[in-house]
Amino acid sequence: MKRCIIPIFRGSVLGAFLGSIPGIGPTVGAYMSYAETKRSSKNPSSFGKGAIEGVAAAESGNSAVCGANMIPLLGLGIPGDAVAAIIMGAFMIQGLAPGPLIFQTHLDIIYGFFMALILANIANLFIGLIGIRFSRRLTNISKVMILPIVLILCFTGSYAINASFFDLKVTFLFGVLGYLMTKFSFPIAPMLIGFILGPMAELSIRQSLLISQGSLLIFFTRPIALGFVIITILTIIYTLIKNMRKS
Repeated sequence: MKRCIIPIFRGSVLGAFLGSIPGIGPTVGAYMSYAETKRSSKNPSSFGKGAIEGVAAAESGNSAVCGANMIPLLGLGIPGDAVAAIIMGAFMIQGLAPGPLIFQTHLDIIYGFFMALILANIANLFIGLIGIRFSRRLTNISKVMILPIVLILCFTGSYAINASFFDLKVTFLFGVLGYLMTKFSFPIAPMLIGFILGPMAELSIRQSLLISQGSLLIFFTRPIALGFVIITILTIIYTLIKNMRKS
């Protein structure tokens, strides 16, 4: 716990922040928490070889996203990921419309929903404490057996989405790309985040330009948009300065 407390705190904060943004999901939260913990570690070479800090960071980031996904769902009526979309469907079947007004019209149901989430976390603790005794034995299985099974499941899942052989080719190409990026020490997390958020960013940019009738000033005259632009610029400058100091 002493080694993991900082990665858990960092992963929880990152996961909660990412979970409050619609459409990201727990995968990105896990990857970003892991990447940030590895970047700030004094011994990054141990990551990928069983470093407990990496496990704690990825799992805390993944778990924190799940609760934070309810922020855009209940506050804006926008599902944060696939699970939140299912919950939204369940609400609508019961005649409930997620959004700001639900806190006024059905506050008792929202409190019940929050209590269910709290009880689910308590149940997860006991289930985890019992199940870890059995699931830890999976780590004794040889990679020679695990990796082919994972590979088959990856290709099966890719084909099952659209029943298209083209998707299998894309899966293979991205597998080769992932191998090359790992071999030449390129971080995979930024590419994954860009791949997920890219289409959403393009859609939002088109919507903004339609609202402003093609004027780019909308990104600099609105306080929230301007704030994100400034944060992006400062992050790029900070990264460049840090890399220059290292080199």
